[in-house]
Amino acid sequence: MYLYRATGDPTLLELGRDAVESIEKISKVECGFATIKDLRDHKLDNRMESFFLAETVKYLYLLFDPTNFIHNNGSTFDAVITPYGECILGAGGYIFNTEAHPIDPAALHCCRRLKEEQWEVEGLMKEFYSLKQGRSRFQKTTMSSGPWEPPARPGTFSSPENHDGVREKKPAKRGIPLLSCPSQPFTSKLALLGQVFLDSS
Repeated sequence: MYLYRATGDPTLLELGRDAVESIEKISKVECGFATIKDLRDHKLDNRMESFFLAETVKYLYLLFDPTNFIHNNGSTFDAVITPYGECILGAGGYIFNTEAHPIDPAALHCCRRLKEEQWEVEGLMKEFYSLKQGRSRFQKTTMSSGPWEPPARPGTFSSPENHDGVREKKPAKRGIPLLSCPSQPFTSKLALLGQVFLDSS
């Protein structure tokens, strides 16, 4: 179906017609379509697979129905107004599940659970960033009024008179490594049942 829509090759329509005629001739019974047990002699089984009607027949039908809503290319759609904005539904691009039921991806995006929470979080993030930008602008205007001076930290400047003096050196703090656990030696990673096989050369 999608291959024919992409290429427009009429050979694919002929193959689809052959499939429909073969199904009608071989597996058609009084109560539906039986499963073909053996392709060599067209022996039938006393059952009909659930996927046959759900997938095979549906895809073949859609191959020969170009005006079906499934084939929508986005030119037509339904706009639904929600408390959180506008949702576009029925614009095409349908996804088929394992039983060939069409699922509208726009509906999944618009009507999914926790969408309200996501919009609330997005609103809070926008508010946070707008406040942050406002603060940075305020700091720029206040700092531009006078000469910049580094902020006094405890242990660096004891008094304002020390600004011209030499800065006291603090003992360097030793950083704790992020990965403090001992790593496994590379050769032990090559061990097989406790034995390491290394190239002697």
